[in-house]
Amino acid sequence: MQLLCPVDMKSPVQELREAIRGQLDLVSIYVQTTASRQFDTSTPNALRDLTNRARNGDAKAQLELGIKYAKGDTTMNLSANAELARHWFQLVANREKASGMFNLANLLMDQARSRGSTERDQLERSAAVIFEQMVDKFPKNSGGYAGLARCYRKGIGGKRQDLQKARGLFETAAALGCKWSQTELNKLRT
Repeated sequence: MQLLCPVDMKSPVQELREAIRGQLDLVSIYVQTTASRQFDTSTPNALRDLTNRARNGDAKAQLELGIKYAKGDTTMNLSANAELARHWFQLVANREKASGMFNLANLLMDQARSRGSTERDQLERSAAVIFEQMVDKFPKNSGGYAGLARCYRKGIGGKRQDLQKARGLFETAAALGCKWSQTELNKLRT
C-alpha cells in the first residue's frame, strides 16, 4: 500500500494527463465489446490472418482472438476454448492494458464456477488481485471497481462479504459509466 504525503502531490498537468489516460482506458473497455467488428471474418483466411497478427504482438488482435475463444465464433468455425482465451487475454494483460486485465479476470471468475473448492478459490483470488490492480493502475476505469465490488458482495476472491464496501465500489463504477454496476447497486439498495 502506498501512502501519499505532500511530496506526492500532483500538478494540475499531471492530473489532467491521468484523467486523459483514464478516458482512454474507458475506451479500451469499450473496445473489448466491439473488437469483433474490427476484423473481417468473412474471408476464408480470417482466422489465420487474425492469429498471425496476434502472434506478431498486435494487442487488438490478441484481445479479439481471446474474445473469440472465450465465446466461440461460428463465422470462423471456432469452438469456445477457455484455455486459449486465457492465453490471449494474458498477453494483453501483461502489457497492462485494462481491456486484457478485465477480460482475463472475468474469464477466471467464469472458470471458477465450474471448479472444485480449492481451484475455485485460487481462480477467484487471482481475479480479485487483477481487479485490485486495475483500480490502482486505472482509477478512471469502471471495470476494476465493478469486479472488486462483485468479490465483496459475494465474499469471494479472499474478500470477506462486505455489502457496504461493495456498495461503495459499485457507486464508483456507476459514476464512471458502468450500467451493470448501477443495476447491481439498485439491487443492494432494496
